[in-house]
Amino acid sequence: MSLDNVAQFLENSRLGLRGKVIFTGSLPIDATTGILLRQYGGPVDPYLPGIIRIKFQAVIRAAKYAASKALADRLVALFPVVHLVVGSAYFYEICAEGQPMQFGKEIAVFETFVVNLSATWRSI
Repeated sequence: MSLDNVAQFLENSRLGLRGKVIFTGSLPIDATTGILLRQYGGPVDPYLPGIIRIKFQAVIRAAKYAASKALADRLVALFPVVHLVVGSAYFYEICAEGQPMQFGKEIAVFETFVVNLSATWRSI
């Protein structure tokens, strides 16, 4: 899955370790600082077989507003990325689709930001 490859890219970029700060699927409740990658869609193009376009979110949380915002800003600063190979994926591009959006408090404790992203990729 491409989100696992994106998670690896974020780890390689020193935003945190996978399974400790960077997650796909779900964010453990005991992770006080975390980045959750979750896919929410993407168009299908029958004229480009094997090319996958996805839209996904990075949900960033930390106990303090400043820490959460700083991590979200560091994530956005990584993009756009073009012609990137990570694991079994070749990314034509990965782009942030805007600035971090404050999402408010999660579980009444964590300050949360959301960044919408998109990627175009294929398996190699």
